[in-house]
Amino acid sequence: DITKRKHAEQALADSESELRALFASMRDTVLVIDQDGYYLRIAPTHPGQFYILPENVIGKHLRDLFPADQVERFMALIQQVMEMGQTRQIEYEIETGNNQRPWFEASVSPMGTDCTLWVARDITDRKQAQAALTRSEQAYRSLFENMPIGLYRTSLDGRILDANPALVRMFGYPDRDSLLAIKAVNLYMDPTYEERFQHEIQKQRVLSGFEAEFRRYGRSSFWAEDYVRLVYDEAGNPLYYEG
Repeated sequence: DITKRKHAEQALADSESELRALFASMRDTVLVIDQDGYYLRIAPTHPGQFYILPENVIGKHLRDLFPADQVERFMALIQQVMEMGQTRQIEYEIETGNNQRPWFEASVSPMGTDCTLWVARDITDRKQAQAALTRSEQAYRSLFENMPIGLYRTSLDGRILDANPALVRMFGYPDRDSLLAIKAVNLYMDPTYEERFQHEIQKQRVLSGFEAEFRRYGRSSFWAEDYVRLVYDEAGNPLYYEG
């Protein structure tokens, strides 16, 4: 009678099937890399979505896939994880050879006495979004700094947060830091302009051509038009003035 054996074999097959289904549903890549930097195993997670096929990685050393400086980072991390017995995180980029350069964020944990377990998540979309944001900020900053008209940002309580070179020249201050040290209300020849400004901006949120007489460094004055908007965060809370 081999009924018990058959039941055990079926239970094992069911368990393996469940494990394969679990791995297939995982979005992370799970790898085992030994303390010398060799790939030992790669779990069959999200099949068909590997940038590099597992069979082209197993048995290879980190230096076969990454540049020397990156390998040095990896080996230092492996040594630290093995010595401290604690999980560490690292971000890294892979060169796939087909014009793809995906980014991963990995949690690296000790596994036994001579191996590390890597759970790596694809963060390429996040990195690309960050790079796009950086480019956008750089473009904005270049425009802000080089516009021939005065641009500024002030806090709700009247502190000058930022000013471009044109505004610094307009007010005659020796440098940007000197202008940022002044409260916005002190730039008006008549403080009642500030009161009118606050009343109008709170009511309209955007001002076009707000005329006022301003105090230039050295106590001379000049008239100017102010075009300004009240900037809000995603929750609708006011953040600062921009004009």
